[in-house]
Amino acid sequence: MAIVQIPLTNQPNQNFSISLPSTSANILLYARIYWNRIAEYWQMDISNDRGVALVSGLPLLISGSIYADLLGQFKYLDIGTMFIFPFSEAFENKSPGLNDWGVNHSLIWGP
Repeated sequence: MAIVQIPLTNQPNQNFSISLPSTSANILLYARIYWNRIAEYWQMDISNDRGVALVSGLPLLISGSIYADLLGQFKYLDIGTMFIFPFSEAFENKSPGLNDWGVNHSLIWGP
């Protein structure tokens, strides 16, 4: 199964669709990523192809391990796994800041 690098930019509000390989079949999801100005971290909402919200306000933070699956608590949805990938060791323990997507961090989605 393939992994997908989500092509994020540093725009504070982004909407995109993505076709992902899943354990059962390919699925089409819609996502919104936005910068929380008060808490100073990125968040994500995910909905299915019918517009039904699956995940709301998911913090895109590195906590404990860079290998922690951000979607781990949502295994029952069968929408895969998601990781923040730092481009260098200097950012392994730092969550993406306002200007870090595509520069210091990438978002990876897999089955």
